[in-house]
Amino acid sequence: MDFKNNQILFVSEKWVDTKPDLGFTPTYRNFFYPFRQFGQGHLNIIHLDEAALVYNTHIDRILVDYCRNHDIKVVIFSLIGDSQLNPSMEVYEKLKTMGIFMLFIWHDIGPGWGCNTITSLKDIGNLHVSVDNSSCAHEHVNVPSLIYIPAPQDKSIFHPHRPDLDVSFMGSQRVQNRRQYIQ
Repeated sequence: MDFKNNQILFVSEKWVDTKPDLGFTPTYRNFFYPFRQFGQGHLNIIHLDEAALVYNTHIDRILVDYCRNHDIKVVIFSLIGDSQLNPSMEVYEKLKTMGIFMLFIWHDIGPGWGCNTITSLKDIGNLHVSVDNSSCAHEHVNVPSLIYIPAPQDKSIFHPHRPDLDVSFMGSQRVQNRRQYIQ
């Protein structure tokens, strides 16, 4: 797939935990900004949570027409857990029949929602990319198109040699063991 010469659409969350008061999702610094910095193709973004909360519509009502009207060839999905805001299987299947390349980014996978959803989409997605590299995913997921790579980073924020930073913690503190690590 030639990403440079295609219209690319990100379908993703806009806000942390779909709550505008928590600020923009890390997907901005991990994917949107680096994508633009490296100049790959033309980037379009539809936010699942913004569609619902601001425009009072579901992604299912707009995604297929948007792809058709904007000649989208590649859709990169970053789903919101098991949220009802995610596209339906019918929409994924319609995009597949349109010949659209579908890439799914998995931020947090493990037994349960992550592994189950990757498995359910294994015949729909052309490529699944995990930036989590969870050891349990290796045990629970048998999807040949699943690869593990670290998330790209925004060059304007992350610098490999910053002697003034002793520690950098990437992640939320909502998981108990993470709070313990930070303490």
